[in-house]
Amino acid sequence: MFKPITVYVKNENDAEDLKAKLKRFKTNDLLVDQIQDKDDLDLIAPPPPHEGHDGVYANISPQVPIYGDSEEILENEERNSILTGEVADEDFQEALNVIREEGGYIDRGTID
Repeated sequence: MFKPITVYVKNENDAEDLKAKLKRFKTNDLLVDQIQDKDDLDLIAPPPPHEGHDGVYANISPQVPIYGDSEEILENEERNSILTGEVADEDFQEALNVIREEGGYIDRGTID
């Protein structure tokens, strides 16, 4: 099975670069587009993987906040492009790791 994903990035070049990196996973219909509606977004950086069994997060980058005000993220970081598509369930966490490493944001609903 596949999970839908929408990634918010700074520009079309970043979206195309991320698209190329995600193609190493099982994906469907990866498309790059412009953000049309910035209202009602609840953006977060993909959470890092858990380390061990103690629930401690690994590899948290100080440059990419885990949670943030979506309007502020979109305005201050000038995010205007999205990458949409689907990622296979078995590749989903690894794909989120790549997205996080590349500075992409996802909607909080993607992982809830």
